Amino acid sequence: MMETIKTLIVDKEVSSEKRDERKRWEKEEVVKNYFEIQTKKLEIDEINARAAAKEVGQQAEGAGDRLPLEDQDHGDPLDR
Repeated sequence: MMETIKTLIVDKEVSSEKRDERKRWEKEEVVKNYFEIQTKKLEIDEINARAAAKEVGQQAEGAGDRLPLEDQDHGDPLDR
């Protein structure tokens, strides 16, 4: 009888250790997946920021060719 009880206790401890190990593994997987997603998100944000900066630079180059309306000489309105 005592041997059976000892066996049951040992089995329960082994089962508990396996369960704890599985929980640790699952948690590690969740954390790993989270970091992978965050890394991809940062890469996408960097690409978007570079594209936006490039677009702003192109707009600035194009705006250099034109004068703002207040700087353009439309002539004297009385001369028309």
